[in-house]
Amino acid sequence: MKFAKDKRVWIQWLFESKRRYGLTILNYVVTSNHIHLLVVDNGVRETIPKPIQLTAGRCAQEYNLRKNRKGAYWEYRYHAAAIESGRHLSNMS
Repeated sequence: MKFAKDKRVWIQWLFESKRRYGLTILNYVVTSNHIHLLVVDNGVRETIPKPIQLTAGRCAQEYNLRKNRKGAYWEYRYHAAAIESGRHLSNMS
């Protein structure tokens, strides 16, 4: 995501995912080659995967449409890591 437009699109879809799925977002950082997203898992199985799928999928669709291209936009699937303590959380945010 080296272009500001792509970052804005990702952020717009992230907040649409928040609205649709009730995702609690604590913090996020969008860099040119990856994204850090700190969210709360409310114990429901689809709390995190569905919003990420919507955000990543729509961002990729818009990019491919704008650039008149096909194929994968993201190189890797997302990786989730649980934060187990308040201290761990304070180091992450």
